[in-house]
Amino acid sequence: MAAKAEMEAVTPRADELGGVYTLPDYRRRGLAAAACSLLCGRSLARGKVVRLEARRDNYAALSLYRGLGFRDLWPHVVVVFS
Repeated sequence: MAAKAEMEAVTPRADELGGVYTLPDYRRRGLAAAACSLLCGRSLARGKVVRLEARRDNYAALSLYRGLGFRDLWPHVVVVFS
């Protein structure tokens, strides 16, 4: 398998896209875009919202997601309790 994507969290109203990865030798061929598009299409056909999280400095991922139609809603802060 050269690329993958998955719905990591599924709820009645929304699905969370994640686990998107392409092997280095296969990048820039549209494989991740195809995998994400297929999964998002299935969720949208069920009337769901699709969400995801990406690091602000992961420019390749942000470019992919924006190209698929995702839009930035807000930056967030991760808080850890230890």
